[in-house]
Amino acid sequence: MPSGTEMKVLKGLKKKGGETNLFGVAREIGLSSDYARIVCRGLGMADYLDMFSSGKIRLANKGWKAVGGREVETPEGEEATEEGSGESKKKGPETPHEKYNRWMSS
Repeated sequence: MPSGTEMKVLKGLKKKGGETNLFGVAREIGLSSDYARIVCRGLGMADYLDMFSSGKIRLANKGWKAVGGREVETPEGEEATEEGSGESKKKGPETPHEKYNRWMSS
C-alpha cells in the first residue's frame, strides 16, 4: 500500500481525471517537481502509475484500486506480435523491472 505522500499523488491524479503530466501532479499537491518525479517513479515501478516518455502520467488499474476509483479496462487475451515474424503470441504481463528498463531506455 502506498505511503502518505504517494497516496497524495494518487489522489491528485484522480482529481485530474487519472491522467496529467508531472508538473500537473506537483502543482495539484504542492510538491517540487523533482520530488514529484521521484515519488512518481517509485509508484510507476510498483505498477500504480503508467509513465510515458512524452511526460504523461496515468493511473494504472492498481492505482485506481488504491484510491477507490474506477478501473481501466484492458481487452482479454491481448496479443502481441513478435518482431520479425508475422506470428502473434500471447504475452504475459510486464514485470515492474521490465517496465523500469523500458522507461530508462526511452
